[in-house]
Amino acid sequence: MSSVLLISPTSTQSKNCNEAITQQAGALSNRKEKTRSNREMEVRAWKNIESQGDSFTSRTGHTAIAHNQNVYLFGGTDCTGRQQDFFRFEIDTKRWTKVVSHGKKPSRRSGASGVVYRDRMYLFGGYEGRNGSYYNDLFCYDFETKNWNELKLSETNVCPQERTDHSMVVYGGNLYIFGGCDKSTRFDDLWRYDLAQKRWEQVSMSGDIPVPCFGHTAIVHENSHRLVVFGGWDGHNTLDNLYEFNFKTQLWKMLEAVGSIPPHRYRHSAVVFDDNMFVFGGVDKSQVRYNDLQRYNLVTNSWSEVCTTGNLPCSRTFHRAVLVENQMFLLGGYDGTYRLRDLYSIELGALCPMSLADLCAAFIRKNYRSMEKSAPFSALPADLLNHVVFRRDQTGVLRGKCNQCPDGRCDFYRHPRGKIPYPPQQSLEAAFECFCGHSNICHEAVDVSDTATAQRKPTNLHVSKVINDVYAPTLRLLRNAFCKRISDPSTKLRSSRPSRSVYSDTITE
Repeated sequence: MSSVLLISPTSTQSKNCNEAITQQAGALSNRKEKTRSNREMEVRAWKNIESQGDSFTSRTGHTAIAHNQNVYLFGGTDCTGRQQDFFRFEIDTKRWTKVVSHGKKPSRRSGASGVVYRDRMYLFGGYEGRNGSYYNDLFCYDFETKNWNELKLSETNVCPQERTDHSMVVYGGNLYIFGGCDKSTRFDDLWRYDLAQKRWEQVSMSGDIPVPCFGHTAIVHENSHRLVVFGGWDGHNTLDNLYEFNFKTQLWKMLEAVGSIPPHRYRHSAVVFDDNMFVFGGVDKSQVRYNDLQRYNLVTNSWSEVCTTGNLPCSRTFHRAVLVENQMFLLGGYDGTYRLRDLYSIELGALCPMSLADLCAAFIRKNYRSMEKSAPFSALPADLLNHVVFRRDQTGVLRGKCNQCPDGRCDFYRHPRGKIPYPPQQSLEAAFECFCGHSNICHEAVDVSDTATAQRKPTNLHVSKVINDVYAPTLRLLRNAFCKRISDPSTKLRSSRPSRSVYSDTITE
């Protein structure tokens, strides 16, 4: 009979052992988290909606809300000045109509905020002119009666000061107003309007109260009873701060989020879907405008950038975005030169399983620069990398950097002599599209008159010209290799089918 000797460790040994196990577990957790974050691949496609009917004019600072499969737009500023017109967009028919309403309509204004509560729209504040009137009036629009009504104050009731570029949300049958500015002051106050009692009350606050700012965004996360504020302008700098206000404790807290923190910005837009806040666009202190889509997970307190494809909106600010079911709709704004009147949508719901081709292409696009220096990816065909990064035009010539994309998105090819006037921009046809969704009109042209230059290989690419029909055969080879790998029992894959989280944006083996 064999015997087993059991040795009980001393308390010191146990402590050291526990510490070692804890350190190893922590390191393993960090590695898993790093691996998980590297595997995340969230790809969503923008759609440019070609609408019909009586649409709004190009404008900024308008108010937009959603109600019963319709998007409503009020006021804002177009080329003629402040407006007080009212439009409805029917999502099913893709048709705009001008709303005929009754009662006392809000005056011409820009920078007002609006929310919907129980078949009524509430609109507060705004301004009529840079040196003109600022407002603190509150209006109600009834969708059934199509009637506007100003909610008057009693003589004894106090109310928020006149302001614009503030935020307004609805929670628990109350309206909440935060921040904003007038022509001389920025605010950090929080006001509550009781819709049942029709009374204003300034909320007593404590904790990490945000700095006075305007042009921020605010959303409500119902599950955690929180108001979440992001970005803004404090009078000196644009902000990337993230704050939460707990409606139960009335305590402010500055959030130290993890992940890829978005650049600071203001006059962007934000919507909340499930446990995620999606932020689009905005402008920073240097007048750099964005067209990125950022996602903040309200449960894990983490940021990530969404890889967007399709018909991408141009960079913009002072636009508006609303959520209808699982779609975010983007309306108007300012691109740095012109006011806009376009309309875009993007689905924010659970992602459909990506094909191997789409997954491969999306991963390469997102990780191209690091892949060049990474040994595991060195065996990927250069033509595949080149084709995914670019699209060829009809002549087979690659175009260069996209002038509409942020740095680092598709600036992998530059002509040695810089921009070349070929041919005039007005005569270019959209013969191809980059993965960013922009046509060759937006790209720096390759000088096709110089054959040697046109065929020159960029220093940071293995191959500069894609061979016809190489992409599909390459993907077939990759697909066959992938299928062989997952069917081979000797491989270390844990599952032959990718698993997805509830939100379906995390792909794990």
